[in-house]
Amino acid sequence: RTSFGYLGYKDAKNRKDILARVLSKRSIRDAEGILREIVVSLCKSFEAMERQPIDLFYAFRCMSIDIITCQFLEFAVPVPYTYYGIALCFGNSVNAVYAPDHEAPIILAMDASLPVLVRFKHAAWYKNMIIHCPPTLSKIISPEIAGLVDLQQALKKQISDATSNPGSLKKLPHSSTIYNQLLDPENYGQEVQALMFGCADATGTTLMRASFYILTMPDVYKKLKAEPQYAWPNLDLPPSFATLERPPYLVSYWPCMIITRVASPLRRVVLPAGATLGETFEPGTVVEMSSHFFHRSEEVFQDSSAFQS
Repeated sequence: RTSFGYLGYKDAKNRKDILARVLSKRSIRDAEGILREIVVSLCKSFEAMERQPIDLFYAFRCMSIDIITCQFLEFAVPVPYTYYGIALCFGNSVNAVYAPDHEAPIILAMDASLPVLVRFKHAAWYKNMIIHCPPTLSKIISPEIAGLVDLQQALKKQISDATSNPGSLKKLPHSSTIYNQLLDPENYGQEVQALMFGCADATGTTLMRASFYILTMPDVYKKLKAEPQYAWPNLDLPPSFATLERPPYLVSYWPCMIITRVASPLRRVVLPAGATLGETFEPGTVVEMSSHFFHRSEEVFQDSSAFQS
């Protein structure tokens, strides 16, 4: 039961209102210092690989995972949890940006688990069998998703600690984590995994494609490189996010329009016989489409497939 899977408007709105508080500008401002450290860590990982090719898709997804685990999942437990060589301390991110070649186990596990999700959708018995399977056995049956299984166990421990000792939430560096907003243990785990899959992939895809177009368009690259010099004159004094949002060229919305979303179902077109859906629709009428088809429509946007600077 996640915000992604609710069918009823009432349930979906209640969860949306909760997540809106977590994703609000105020919440981001409260966690700004933590988020800045993660971005700086990503830049340092780039510097360490200056003579090697960098997979930007993996790199940006690693950054997204670190931000999500910090922004939503921080929990003050002093004992670190280690899996596949990456230390996961429940007061910090998983440090995915420092994984060799940005191939963090959790990212690889998420990719490997995608075919399994299709089986989950169409076979409830298979889903229940895997979900209730002992973790050790799950990793033997499907070694490629071992990182995901370890993460699920880590989340369960966090959830158990949070529900058994709610007062510990006051020790968090900010009050915008999902633990502060959702008090149902089942909701914790399912919503957290939905956020990690959806947010990490969408953010990684958007940033990767934007970077590709910027690096292949000299004029765009030149303008983009020059503009931050006014907003960030002193490298030792990083500006606030609010300051970085003001330059007109630095904030680009076009990458958000041209990427394919995590879920982009086909358009629903009325059949030749017509249809009555509350009211009568003529044959050929498009009654539903994802944002992907709208943003790629030449009738709405000229040169919709081209990157607009």
